[in-house]
Amino acid sequence: MVTMYETEFHDDELYESQAKQIKELSKNLLIKEQAADLEKELIELETRTPMRQAQPQMEPEEIQPLKLASSKIVGSLFDRVEFLKERLDENTQATNLRKALHDAIMKEVDTDIDEKREIESRIADFNEKRNFKLDISILRREKRHEHLQFWRDMLELRAELRELLEQYLTESKIARLFRESDDGDT
Repeated sequence: MVTMYETEFHDDELYESQAKQIKELSKNLLIKEQAADLEKELIELETRTPMRQAQPQMEPEEIQPLKLASSKIVGSLFDRVEFLKERLDENTQATNLRKALHDAIMKEVDTDIDEKREIESRIADFNEKRNFKLDISILRREKRHEHLQFWRDMLELRAELRELLEQYLTESKIARLFRESDDGDT
């Protein structure tokens, strides 16, 4: 006597058909499990805090050197000597002010670079590390630009100072000669 169980296994076509169905079901199950894993990863990525974006690369605007607004000094000889002396003092003050401004800017940029380096050393994410390095690079470029601009301004101020000093010395010699001649005439 042959049981139903034995006939099903002896029927090869039926066996192959069921084997294919089992394989497809297991494939679908595997795909569903993989899809569920990918969905979990996607949800984790979406719930992370957003990454900090690097500062956009800006084209440096061309900074013009100082415009020296020195006009010709007119008036009597003695008045011109006084005006030249005042302008010499103003120029010296402007030079000192520009030096102080340069030092403050350099200190601020150095502090920013140090802070960015400190933060960058603690970051593990490659993209954020790259963004911080880009920020540091931009700050270094700003520092070089300020240093260059500082020396341009200093050259302008020193050139004007030299010119004013020459005028002052010439005018004071002439004024002294007039004073001496006036003192000799009286």
